[in-house]
Amino acid sequence: MLWLIAVAAVGCDFSITNPGPVQDEFLDNPQAFPGIVNGMGRAYSAALGVDAFGDFAKIVGCVTREVFPSGNLINHGCDVNEEQGMLVETEETVPWNGGQNARFVAEDGIRRMERVLEAAADNNVNVARGYLWAGFANRLLGENMCEAVFDGGPREPSSEFLERAESQFTKAIAIASTIGSGQDALRLAATAGRASVRMHLGDWQGAVIDASAVPLAFKLQVAFENISVETYNFWVWSKASSPFRSVSVWNTPYLQYYTDYNDPRTPWSYDSRFPYGELARPCCGRVPFYAQTKYNKVEDPMDIADGREMALIRAEALLRNGSWPAAMSLINDTLRAPLGVAPWTATSLTEAWTRLKRERGIELWLEGRRLGDLRRWAAEGTPGSLQPLEDPANPGTYLNANRSLCFPVPTSETDTNPNVR
Repeated sequence: MLWLIAVAAVGCDFSITNPGPVQDEFLDNPQAFPGIVNGMGRAYSAALGVDAFGDFAKIVGCVTREVFPSGNLINHGCDVNEEQGMLVETEETVPWNGGQNARFVAEDGIRRMERVLEAAADNNVNVARGYLWAGFANRLLGENMCEAVFDGGPREPSSEFLERAESQFTKAIAIASTIGSGQDALRLAATAGRASVRMHLGDWQGAVIDASAVPLAFKLQVAFENISVETYNFWVWSKASSPFRSVSVWNTPYLQYYTDYNDPRTPWSYDSRFPYGELARPCCGRVPFYAQTKYNKVEDPMDIADGREMALIRAEALLRNGSWPAAMSLINDTLRAPLGVAPWTATSLTEAWTRLKRERGIELWLEGRRLGDLRRWAAEGTPGSLQPLEDPANPGTYLNANRSLCFPVPTSETDTNPNVR
């Protein structure tokens, strides 16, 4: 919406003229395409880490025990079911809508740009960026949703999100490669995204090829803004004591781990002025409040793809081939030693799998990625165990023995889409 301020030649006229909404055809101008693409990124960041518009990262953190509920049960916190690790059809409208909005905004923007540019679309950086955001939106849904639904269609396997993401990342790589000069970062981002998707699809050969092409130092992040609550990085707002102290590192695998290893990837702090979360929880009353400090400003960005995850993909592929000593060396020498963190030890393939599962949790902590990992490992029956404080078999977690491993299609969709009833 445009706001015009008119100033008269004599004196000042502070009246405001509202010309109304921008007409849709105005967006067919290629000069508008960068703004359209920026909107795709904004929709993705909202779906991932903004409480009111998607909050995948928050809910995934709750049900996988990346954090423990310590305060408000709804806004900026974990509800009673999420506290037990349960995702319920009647309650998961916000992440579903946020994720589907990010997907649709990106895919519809691509359709517009390709229609306008025609053959020139295959050499346009904005189209490549559009495919990148579409790929990450579909990855977000594919890693976390139990089933896929596209634009009023029927239920499909959630792998359809991942298949679509793989195709979109491939298209982004192709366009970035065609453009050539100056597009290395875009190409690497799409390659890292495709590696993670291929991992979930079980294409380990393809995943390793992609992962090996991404430098360790590479990183892609999504941005948040210090404008209003609707643009904040949720993890910071949830610990700000104004008044929220909604989630704590207490009773999670990361509390003792950080004490033991001082790993900069899992930092937390304790302030004796605020010893507990702001509200008692149904499970366990007043919860000791240990605040994550991975994110400290509401505009702090969140990683969505990087070279360090690529090393973990390569390490997991080695484990799947039985090469556990090589996998442990890759984890210790590439990821832990450069941070000054003591190495893991393992004496068997099963122990190495346990370390790999722990290392992925540490590396991707609070990034909305843990649920997809737990789901695929459970489906495949991989060796190795989870850390006890994220394992529902341990009653001290307060997790239901049948903890959810994916988000169901919510009633907001089944009530309005006759194809999924």
